[in-house]
Amino acid sequence: MSIDKAFKESVKGYFKAHGSTTFTFSELKQALHIKPKHDKKLKKTLYMLNNYGDIKKLRDGSYKWDSTCGGKYRNSNNNHAGKKNGSNNGVKLDLGKLETVLCVYRKNGEHWSYTPILKKSTNAKLTVFKSDKTELENIEQGSIVEVKPIKSKDGNTYQGGKFIRLVGKSVVGSESYISLHNHGIKPEFSEEIMKYVNSLKEISQKQILKRQDLRHLPLITIDGKDSRDFDDAVFAEKWFDAKDNHIGYHVIVAIADVAYYVPKGSPLDLEALKRGNSTYCPDMVVPMLPERLSNGLCSLVPNEDRPVMAVHLYIDINGELQKHKFVRAVIKSHKRLTYDQVQTAIDGDFTDVIDEVFYKDVIAPLESAYELRKTQKDFRGALTIEKPESRILVDYRTGEISEAEAISRHKSHMIIEEMMILANIAAGHTLEEYIGMYRVHEEPSVEKVEDFLRTLDQLGVPYSPKINPEYITAEDFQTIADSLEGRKDKNFILDMMPKSQSKAYYSPDNEGHYALALTHYAHFTSPIRRYADLVVHRVLIEVLTLPCFGGAVYEEDEALEIGEQISKTERISEKAAKESMSRFMARHYSKRIGEEFSVRVSSIGAFGVYVRILETGAEGILSPRDLKALSYKFDEESHTYVGKGKKIEPIMIGTKLKVKLAKTSILSGRIAFDYVSFADDFDYDMQDVA
Repeated sequence: MSIDKAFKESVKGYFKAHGSTTFTFSELKQALHIKPKHDKKLKKTLYMLNNYGDIKKLRDGSYKWDSTCGGKYRNSNNNHAGKKNGSNNGVKLDLGKLETVLCVYRKNGEHWSYTPILKKSTNAKLTVFKSDKTELENIEQGSIVEVKPIKSKDGNTYQGGKFIRLVGKSVVGSESYISLHNHGIKPEFSEEIMKYVNSLKEISQKQILKRQDLRHLPLITIDGKDSRDFDDAVFAEKWFDAKDNHIGYHVIVAIADVAYYVPKGSPLDLEALKRGNSTYCPDMVVPMLPERLSNGLCSLVPNEDRPVMAVHLYIDINGELQKHKFVRAVIKSHKRLTYDQVQTAIDGDFTDVIDEVFYKDVIAPLESAYELRKTQKDFRGALTIEKPESRILVDYRTGEISEAEAISRHKSHMIIEEMMILANIAAGHTLEEYIGMYRVHEEPSVEKVEDFLRTLDQLGVPYSPKINPEYITAEDFQTIADSLEGRKDKNFILDMMPKSQSKAYYSPDNEGHYALALTHYAHFTSPIRRYADLVVHRVLIEVLTLPCFGGAVYEEDEALEIGEQISKTERISEKAAKESMSRFMARHYSKRIGEEFSVRVSSIGAFGVYVRILETGAEGILSPRDLKALSYKFDEESHTYVGKGKKIEPIMIGTKLKVKLAKTSILSGRIAFDYVSFADDFDYDMQDVA
């Protein structure tokens, strides 16, 4: 069911016009004159607006305009945070849903205090209670501690904090814990959950005999070198017809059978739903499922029998999926390979890990199947953005940053990605007649497209005049991406492209996937780390009457709530991971204060100018003082900073500058630069150093 933009905007406008007024679903129906046959349409619109952060769904099921977010996913902050209350010594803090807060513990003579680490920096200090001083006596100044703020008698301010535990001896090494805690993500599992998980046993021989036996096939896992949870294995072979004509490829994608170990409604299932997904920080992973499952019982480690949900996929010589079949099976992974190892073999360099025979028998058929799928993807007009990604490498033994770099994706990555997409397409089509969980990606807003095209104009990037912001296709975006080949700012522009797109989300209503140019798409391939995939597995098991237990069905309202929950947790995880990366980048550059860097302006607005270091993608703010000294002011119409004199160049997204690193704050994850000069050209760009 498609939601037209006019209807969505009218509902959004009604909420905005009524400010803080709350409305039940029935009240909205009456106020907006919604007929019963359009109930589903209104429900879906409310679901989307809540996902986008325009409105807020309250605990009682009613809705209100979210004035603190306004669709920008900003965390609200109390304007009075950190100020004294006048009548007492309490301080105001906006803790949101947090019950405890991480603080920097400070000692100044006899005065001991906690400085809360919150999204918005404040000067607030919580008093240390005398009853805690014995525990704190041996804790060093500057340590990171967890504290429960205690309210003052007025009930509106906080007078002090109750010490709970020591988190780290310094902000260095605590970067991820701070980011995770501030977003309500708990790395640990409860004793109840761990007791349940520790009681789980490996699949029995009786259960194995009920499954399709694929152990004789050379299925392999291909992951990053640091991966520990192997949730997918792949296999491909030529597909022949009855007359022995080669007509395509038979691909098997085998996925860890999490549903077998995690029944719907169990305490572990409820915890997984609460988390929604795993969260990946530079130095740690907070798994959706405890490690005994994610890295043990469910992980497709080599030479071990593992239960899987597998799908047999048959593609013709044009790369089209002709038929598919889901089965519950048992496999034995023949090798655990890394992307680098596979790419080395693809490039013609063979080793003891992948010799020439293994390459021809196992890797080459996957490579050929990928080439067919790539042709089909290009034909349907899907968008593929291939660019280096920023990465911080942390030594797990010491916690020290060993490297900060931009890494490129290779064909080995794309092979696995395309096989996973193929399996997800099959899952999406199979769910068509049932209530499941789709991955939805809607077309971008006209406003975002216009902003992107304006930036292309400013950077001198040509594009077809036929492109209409109201009807732009994924293929149009791909044409623009392809036209960037050879430009030094190619990867910088590609990095902006996803920001011009809508945010993907989960829903039982199939709205298609805009960027992939697909009508049916459901996440099936990562149930270890995504709850949506676990839902899809359960539904497939149930509706296809596959053997062994673990299947389930969902009511529509239940599936809508799950989609809303896991879409929210996905955004929260992304924010926490991004903040963790920012803190690590601030730590990485803290030793380079005073150095000059080549940067590009990455974002711009009334808030100021942010620039990006090209080697690593680290971002920081350009000194507002320098902008003022250079007589720059923000021009909203052109979305640039313009100076008073005609000879002063404007500053816009993509402008090349030389800057000096002025300061960093690991605590807040912020980097600040001083302006040095405009830069006519760079010796390198991100694509050259990846």
